[in-house]
Amino acid sequence: MPWDPESAPPVAQVQTALAWLADHDVPTQSVRAAFGVSPGYLRQLVFRGRRDRLRFYWPAATLPDFLQRDSIRLIGRTGVRKGLDERYLATGKRSRNDKLKQRLDQIVSIHRASGSFLDAIAELSSLKRLVGHVGEIGHIRLKGELLRALAWFCTHSGQSVSAFQYALDAANLYQIAWHETRCADDLNQLAGCSLIASNACLLGHDPDTALRILDVADKAAEAAGPGNRSDHFRQRGVALFQKCAADADTAAFDAFRSCDSVLRERTGELSVSSRMNRLRASLLAPNPDFEDAEKNLQAIRLSKSSSSLEKSMAIRWTCASGLVTDSETVHRRVADILSYAPPVEPGYGHQRTVRGLLAITAELGLPDGVRRDWIRWVLYENAYKSA
Repeated sequence: MPWDPESAPPVAQVQTALAWLADHDVPTQSVRAAFGVSPGYLRQLVFRGRRDRLRFYWPAATLPDFLQRDSIRLIGRTGVRKGLDERYLATGKRSRNDKLKQRLDQIVSIHRASGSFLDAIAELSSLKRLVGHVGEIGHIRLKGELLRALAWFCTHSGQSVSAFQYALDAANLYQIAWHETRCADDLNQLAGCSLIASNACLLGHDPDTALRILDVADKAAEAAGPGNRSDHFRQRGVALFQKCAADADTAAFDAFRSCDSVLRERTGELSVSSRMNRLRASLLAPNPDFEDAEKNLQAIRLSKSSSSLEKSMAIRWTCASGLVTDSETVHRRVADILSYAPPVEPGYGHQRTVRGLLAITAELGLPDGVRRDWIRWVLYENAYKSA
């Protein structure tokens, strides 16, 4: 199945994938045939892909270090007033904040439900100028909530760089609020922002930075009090999964198992999230059970609670579990699943990338070991990560 620009990003946007294949000595003839590019253009894209690999900067490796950063510098960086403007409350801005909060909640609710992530980013961005510079604690938190929402929608649409920066800016605001009030909820919000930042790193193939951020997120969540830790375990498992090393695989399996335990405790049943977790864990096995993966996929497709994003993710992970096998029959079944699957919605940039790369995997003729590592890498490739 050759590269299809109608259902996948332009070839120029997957140049890091072409660089990965070149770095793993995949024959250029196979790569050119699969992607439909000339020898000169392939060399150019490989060069750009090597140059454009992302690395993210997170300012602290521990929660104490994060919380003890110079607040004066943070105030300047985040647009917070250095002191409370005494005229602030008298101007009626608190009531305006209430209206902004209502509008923010409305945008988030509508677009999360519909999966229209790009529309959400545009609408939330228009609120930034209304929030403006902040000084009062409630206003600081409102801006933090707005930036956290922007980060969430950016990471789900594949815009890793923007998601990371918004998440870090929001975490900085919640640190300022915590410094002033010592409110536990500010730590909880900081943990949530950190999770979004680490997820952005995972979609940018930077598991080491993601693990550093998760250490901060874990401690912030613990300090805030009881809460749902399933995504902490999931992301840690994903970061270790990306390392493609035996010891990391063992730790990744434990993290996915812990995630599943938390999910089962909360729901008491095999939920959509729990089934997705099983699909991830299955790829850690020497011989993934493709039939079991198909059963999970079918259950997710039939579930009334599953979103279109979750269905899209389940298709990709099921196909990945089939492609790591050496069965041509299973590979043909994977091709059928991809052919008949609904088109990926435009806002799902990461899923669109993964689908395109999985579809041409069989054309590359990769040996077993390289194919397994390639598929793991592909599952977190993201043509839109630099946005």
